[in-house]
Amino acid sequence: MAQIEITKGIAFLQEEKTLSGVRKIAEKVKKDIKLVTNYLPEDCNQVGECKNLIIYGTLGYSDILDSLEERQIIDFSSIRSKWEVYQLTILDH
Repeated sequence: MAQIEITKGIAFLQEEKTLSGVRKIAEKVKKDIKLVTNYLPEDCNQVGECKNLIIYGTLGYSDILDSLEERQIIDFSSIRSKWEVYQLTILDH
């Protein structure tokens, strides 16, 4: 399993289509990371721009999450059609 050291080099991938409530929660998580590690994760707008990404979004509103599922890289069946749930998956690439 991949291990990521939370110091420098992690970023939150922010898509334009991300719902505003989801964006607000992501900002709170970034601030929590800053409180614990003294490092504020960057924002990233494209997959190739940043190395260690935290991808967040809403299924059906995220081209990247939908693509990962279509290519069978991540299976979201356990959370599909549910409200206020999340899934954590670490991918090595």
